[in-house]
Amino acid sequence: MNAAYDLATMAFHRYLNGDQKVSRKLLRDLDTANHAHASLVEGFLRLKHDRTLKEPKQVFSAFKKAGELGVPYGQFYAGLCYANGYGTRKNRKTAEKRYLESAGDGCINAMFALGKMYRLGEGIEPDLQSALNYFERAATVRVKYSSRVGNGPCEDILDLVYSEEKDVQLLAQEQLAMLYEDESYGIPQDYAAARRWFKLAAENGSAYARGELKKLAPQPPEPPRLSRPISCPAPVPIPPTAGGPNGMGRAEAYLRGQMHCSVQPPNYQLAARYFLIAQQYGHPEAKQALEAVKATVGEQVFNRFFFAWNPAHHPEAQAGGSK
Repeated sequence: MNAAYDLATMAFHRYLNGDQKVSRKLLRDLDTANHAHASLVEGFLRLKHDRTLKEPKQVFSAFKKAGELGVPYGQFYAGLCYANGYGTRKNRKTAEKRYLESAGDGCINAMFALGKMYRLGEGIEPDLQSALNYFERAATVRVKYSSRVGNGPCEDILDLVYSEEKDVQLLAQEQLAMLYEDESYGIPQDYAAARRWFKLAAENGSAYARGELKKLAPQPPEPPRLSRPISCPAPVPIPPTAGGPNGMGRAEAYLRGQMHCSVQPPNYQLAARYFLIAQQYGHPEAKQALEAVKATVGEQVFNRFFFAWNPAHHPEAQAGGSK
């Protein structure tokens, strides 16, 4: 390792150890080292001691230099300074430009900042689609410096960057879930998407996401499939037969139930209703067919097939098209 890197690492450990004072000589040494890590550490040290140093321009300058020397995280902080008018003139368009450059180099914090900027229209025109795109990139992109120590002790500044990038990726996953859950944000409500992002955030350790998953409406069941499809003969003309009030006999009702089980995708709601009519008229195989449908879709879904309907009605009356 070279002297500039060693200097940056030593200064970073002082930053982590909560030193109450920082020498101006150390800050000057970091500035003159002309090393990306040294400039980034200088920016964090100056920011930490801002109340005593009162030099926001130097904070901005350090982060800007780190970005120009090749650390996207420094570029992101420079954009943050522009966005808030800290150490430089407030300029949201320049902040956007810095964020875009940083995001292009893989900085998740910059992607997340762009998502918020486009969603809220902070100094620029709101653009919900761009906001979603950047939030999704932040939520899914590979975190830079993934070879770092992660949850272990930070050895140098890139360990801290990795840790903060991981934290913001989790925030991006939560943000996406909230946007899809609550239509008041201007994005069409999509519970399936909300559930997907909350689930991903929960898997990555978010207690908030785990709690929200429990509050979401139950996920609708997947279209069921019979483990042993009910065989159905080739369609044949069905002669009119005497029957109950709906005008069907047991053979016709049973055959129509079979046909609705055999189409792709099957319509189990109509199949169940036809089988129930066939059973009430005494078809010997209708009860077994009904049980097969019930086993396939589950009791809760099966019971909904008959809501507000009785066998005296035609099976397709008020049918919801459940398949």
